[in-house]
Amino acid sequence: MFMVTKKFDINKAIRLYNDGNSLGSISKQLGVTKSAISYSFKKQGIEVSKPKPKTCITKQKIQKLLNNGETFASIARLENVSSTIIRRIYKNKTKTRNTCSVEFSHKISKDELNKLVQSRLTNIQIAEKLGYNRSTIGDLIKRYEINRPSRYNITKEKLENYLDKKLTIGQIAKIFGCGKSTIKKHIKEFKLRKKQLWESVEITNELKAIIIGIYLGDASISKPIKNMKSCLEYGHATDQGNLVRLVYQLLEPLMSKRKINVEAPTKKINEETFYRIRTIFHPYFTELRDKYYKENFFDNGEALKRIDLDLLNYMTDESLALWYFDDGYFSDFNNKLKVVFCTQRFLLEDVKLLIKFIKDKWNLDSYIKSKNKYLLTGHDIVLHERSVSKFEELLLPYIIKCVRYKFPFQFIIPYWESDTKYQSNWDIILKEAPNLPKPRIPYFIPQYDVSKSLKTINNNIKTITNYRVVQASKPEISDFLAKHHYLGRIKNSCLHFKLLEDDKLVGVSSFSKLRTVQQTKNMFNREFTIYDGLDVSRFACLDACGNNTESFFMSECIRGIKKISTETKFLVTYSQPEVGHHGYVYQSTNWIYVTSRAGATIRYILDGNPTTRRTLKRRHGKDSGGKEWREIYGDRLQVIKPPSKHKYLFVIDKNLYK
Repeated sequence: MFMVTKKFDINKAIRLYNDGNSLGSISKQLGVTKSAISYSFKKQGIEVSKPKPKTCITKQKIQKLLNNGETFASIARLENVSSTIIRRIYKNKTKTRNTCSVEFSHKISKDELNKLVQSRLTNIQIAEKLGYNRSTIGDLIKRYEINRPSRYNITKEKLENYLDKKLTIGQIAKIFGCGKSTIKKHIKEFKLRKKQLWESVEITNELKAIIIGIYLGDASISKPIKNMKSCLEYGHATDQGNLVRLVYQLLEPLMSKRKINVEAPTKKINEETFYRIRTIFHPYFTELRDKYYKENFFDNGEALKRIDLDLLNYMTDESLALWYFDDGYFSDFNNKLKVVFCTQRFLLEDVKLLIKFIKDKWNLDSYIKSKNKYLLTGHDIVLHERSVSKFEELLLPYIIKCVRYKFPFQFIIPYWESDTKYQSNWDIILKEAPNLPKPRIPYFIPQYDVSKSLKTINNNIKTITNYRVVQASKPEISDFLAKHHYLGRIKNSCLHFKLLEDDKLVGVSSFSKLRTVQQTKNMFNREFTIYDGLDVSRFACLDACGNNTESFFMSECIRGIKKISTETKFLVTYSQPEVGHHGYVYQSTNWIYVTSRAGATIRYILDGNPTTRRTLKRRHGKDSGGKEWREIYGDRLQVIKPPSKHKYLFVIDKNLYK
């Protein structure tokens, strides 16, 4: 639809405009719209100026007139404008251009205005000081091209200094007390560039030695995505959590205060939490990934890691130790000690290269162990027994507590066997590492589940109860132990069972690794390790259960241990007579009674602080004893004799009798 414009006399319109009439008054006289007049003038080449303001009165002048008894209406009549305009000027809300900006702009010099602007005054404050409208001041600032200083005192030097210190945009914004957008705006204005994290990190030979050590082990290099570079990933389960902390501290320049991540296990039968760390993205890792990874090599789509001499030449003793902590172990099968490096995910030619390098670097003799020598992968490196002693010397300064079980113990007796307070070089470094996050509760599927009916006698009434013994997770039994066991919850346990009566929890048991080797002393005239047996940490049933329930539950727990933990040779437990436990359950399930004097050693407290028998003998002579110490210290010395316990033993591996 087209609008028809009414014809009018253009010459008359021009004559009226030259006489000072506005476009609005002309349109009314000629009976057309203002846009029609404006369009015709532009077509004729006549410039239409903006309407001149009708007043140049200021707020100060209005205030004087009001003080003299004038009203807004009378002031409006004097200025020939509406009272609304006078009120807006008085309240600094006017949006009209003030004639004073044109009439008196030359009276405000650029230097004077710049001085006021640089003193961090607002437009309103400058307008009140000079007696002008704030819009006038704003127009002059634009006309003079005066740059207003930053409200937050952000200078180029300060901003550049913070960026060099590798602070984030958020951290810099907090320092200046402004928002992130303000910092980004000034970075762009000053033509600065925020340095990426990897630009300030130099990959030294020391860092390369740590990287190659874990690269041969459990570390992996991520695949670069789009414009992002690769990073190094490393992780272990709960028992080796401190090893993750150690690597974090050794690679601290590449971590940039990143956190240790905790992940739930991917395998449903695995009850352990997994800790993982990731370094910053760095082009060095991208180069390693491009050079040494062969993509989609294995059937499951995993990549193959390769090596060469250029990479191995950065190896040090620390690299060898980290490699062994990740993928090494020792065995003494048939009284033949073997130290093995698992290299089954490397090509045979790379394994041969490793054997040659180990020989040239540390003079360690080794050979290849494989099930099929014709396969490309699936080969291990085994050290000769003659090289184990030297390997122990290389390994000893770097052993931390969580991997002491990997030490061969063949030719060297480690320091921690004689000194419980011994700390290796890496144990000291570990103190500065960040703590591990709280573990997540993993998904758990029991491996032992059996249902049986049991004849019980409760209040002289014979009943048949359907019981079910199921392997449990620690969170499932913690609350029950806290409520029904005098020792409460258990911390260091590895195997748990629960007793159910019609899906109601009526009993729990918990087994843990042996605390010390002393628990196996004088047993079967042979030496054991703490991993050969289990200790009954907690065992509890509700009083409402009938007779024989506890012995039935214990026997089913033993069957479950035989099925789940096939390497367990015996079980050990203790009962405390002072709390009414004499071990009748163990006697009824064919446990062997060992001694009635088992328990902790005597404790000494001097002046309120615990001390040891060894310390007292060192002070007062090897032949001194408790009587002499009491005479010397009197009431200052307290001797605490813990009550003795009954010790029981259950043999699972019948070969121990041979």
